[in-house]
Formats: sequence, C-alpha cells, structure tokens
Amino acid sequence: MRWQCIPLMITLLAAACTAQAQLTSPQIGWEAEFNGIFHNVGGRVTILDEDTLQFDNFTYDGQGIDVFFYLGAFDSYAAFVAGEAIGEQLVGTSFDGTQPAFTIDLPEGLTMEGFHAISVWCVDVPVNFGSGSFTYSADFDVDFDVDGDDLTDPFDGWETRFGVDLDGIDFLKWQQQFGSGVVPLAGAPSVSVQTVPEPATCALLVGLAASGLLVRRRSSAPETIQ
Repeated sequence: MRWQCIPLMITLLAAACTAQAQLTSPQIGWEAEFNGIFHNVGGRVTILDEDTLQFDNFTYDGQGIDVFFYLGAFDSYAAFVAGEAIGEQLVGTSFDGTQPAFTIDLPEGLTMEGFHAISVWCVDVPVNFGSGSFTYSADFDVDFDVDGDDLTDPFDGWETRFGVDLDGIDFLKWQQQFGSGVVPLAGAPSVSVQTVPEPATCALLVGLAASGLLVRRRSSAPETIQ
C-alpha cells in the first residue's frame, strides 16, 4: 500500500465515524458465498430486502435433474430437504460468471425470515451441488459475528486480504457492523444487533491508519483497489 493512499483511508474512516450506523434490518446486506461441490457452482448471493436476493458472478454448468435454488434454515442436508425452492428451473441454462448480476423475488408470502443458507439443489435425487450461509458482509472469517478477528485474522482478516479481494469499502463495512453477531440456537442462527464502535474507538482506528499499521503494503496487492 503506497503511503499516498493513507490520507484517503483517514478520510473514509473519519466519515464513517460521524455516521449514525446502527443496523436497522440485520439481514439486509448479508451475503453468502457458494462453496461449489458439483457442476462448477460458485458465486455470491446478497439479501437486498426481505424477499429479494441478488446473484453475482454465478457459475453453474446447467447439468443435473430438476435443479433449483433452495433456501434452508441453515447449511445442511436436512435443512435443504425441508427448504423452499425459489426462482426458475436451472437445468439447461449455464452460467460462467460473466453474466450480469440478476435478482430473484421470493414467492408471494415468503420472506428471508428463518432462512440462513442457500443451495443449488437437485430436487429429484436429492443432492446439494453447492451452498453457502448468509452472514454479515464484514464477517470475513465467516464465524457469524463481526469482531476484531475479522480485521486481524492471519488467513481471512481484512489486514491480510486488503488489496487482494478486500478494499477500503470492506473496512468501512467492518467498522459499521462491528459488534454484530448471530448465535446458533437450536440448529438455526438468531440475530443480535449492536452499534458500531464508539467515537473513541473510531479515533483509535484513524490514528492506526495514519501510522500505517492498518494499511500495510502487500507485495501481491494489485496496483489499483478493486
């Protein structure tokens, strides 16, 4: 990270610290990354509102028998067997990740309440072709909360991944969502929402950014922020 980028980071942090940043609808903005198992399934799904999902960089080879997106209470075989199909039949349509983002509206009367996972699901067999759990967009280590580990984890934290697949906007998401968490309860997560760090914490983060501790240059980082 070049030193001339530090003023930009300080500006972004200062702006975030002045905002009133309490999540009013916790699931909005949550994301799930497909962990592909069969048929080249991949991509990201974002909850846009209580009954709309957006799919980005989705991949699937179009093969299988009677395949739909399925929502489950959590990411398990049993949950998807008891889950809900959404969208159109997927068999026969291939995706290579280059198609524009698309959205799916849930069936009338159905919302994301109680659903915390999504699968590309073969109904007749039944088989999970690939699935993922919805969590906070700043839950970089995917443990269903947003805490200091999401910043400092040596493998999945923001500091490690900055300039690779995370950028300054992702840091602002972490700052806004810090302290939010979900706790598995009877097999499915329940939501606990907290406010972002207090101004004193924000001031500390700005100071760390100014000293270069949060914006280390990585030799593998691209020239521009994605």
